[in-house]
Amino acid sequence: MRPTPFACAQAAATAVLLARLARGRRRRPPLKGGESPAPDATISVVIPARDEALRIGPCLHGLREDPDITQLLVVDDRSSDATADVARAGGATVIAGKPLPTDRKGKAHALQQGLDHATGDVVVFLDADARPRPGLVRELVRILDDVDLVTAGPRFHCAGYGERLLHPSMGATIPYRLGPGDALNWQPQPGRAFANGQCIAIRRETLLAAGGWDRVRDNMTEDVALARALRSDGLTLTFVDACDLLEVKMYDSARETWGGWSRSLMAPDATTAARQVADIALLWLT
Repeated sequence: MRPTPFACAQAAATAVLLARLARGRRRRPPLKGGESPAPDATISVVIPARDEALRIGPCLHGLREDPDITQLLVVDDRSSDATADVARAGGATVIAGKPLPTDRKGKAHALQQGLDHATGDVVVFLDADARPRPGLVRELVRILDDVDLVTAGPRFHCAGYGERLLHPSMGATIPYRLGPGDALNWQPQPGRAFANGQCIAIRRETLLAAGGWDRVRDNMTEDVALARALRSDGLTLTFVDACDLLEVKMYDSARETWGGWSRSLMAPDATTAARQVADIALLWLT
C-alpha cells in the first residue's frame, strides 16, 4: 500500500522537527542561585510599566534585596494609576515616560527611555509582572561572558486549570518552530532568533552600538525583533531556564492567557507570512 500524500507530509514534517530538536542534545543547565561569584560589572535593571500598580510591588521586592544591582529604574509609561508611587515606595528611580511618537509602536519606546537613563555596564530588562529572586541578575551576567544577549524563561504562576494547560502547551511550540534556544555551541539563523521580553540582559554598550530599542520601534513584538536584528549583525544570544529564580504572573484567567499568547506567539510583525504558514503547517502535521 502506497503512503498517502498526507502521510508523506507528516513524515517530512516529523523529520524537520526531529532535526531541529536534535540541536538541543547539549543544553545550558537551568540557572541556580549562589553558583557564581559577585560580578565585576555594574548592573542596571529597567522595568517599563503602564498601569501596573497592582503588579509591580512584588517585582521590586525581589530586586531591592539583591546586592548586585546598582541602579533600579522604572519607566512609568504614562500610567493612569499609582504605578509611579508604588515604584518609588519600592526603592526604584522613576522615569516619567514621554508621549509615544507617531512613528513608534508598543513597548520599545519605554524601553529605550530606560536604556537612555541606565548607567550600568549591563542592563537587565524585566516586565513589571516578573517576580525575580536575588541571584538572578548575577547568573545572567555570568552568561554574558559567553554571548552578547541572554534571555530567560520564567516559571509561570497559574491560578486556574486553564492557565496551567495553556502556558505549557503554547510555550512548547517555540522550540518546535525555532529550535532549542538553550542549545550549546549553536546559534539560530536571524529569522529564527527569539528573545523573551520578560527578561533580557545585555551589555549596555553592545545594545547602544546596535541601535538600541529604537531600532525596533515599529514592532509590537519588540523582543523577537531585537533578537533577530542582533543576529543579523552577527551577535550571539542564548535562552536559559530561570524557573528557580524568576516567576511571572502574566494573566488572571484562561481567557486572558489565550488572548495574550495568540497576539504574540507567532511574532507576526517580525516574521514573514510564508514562514508563519510553514510554522503552522509543521505544528499541525506533527
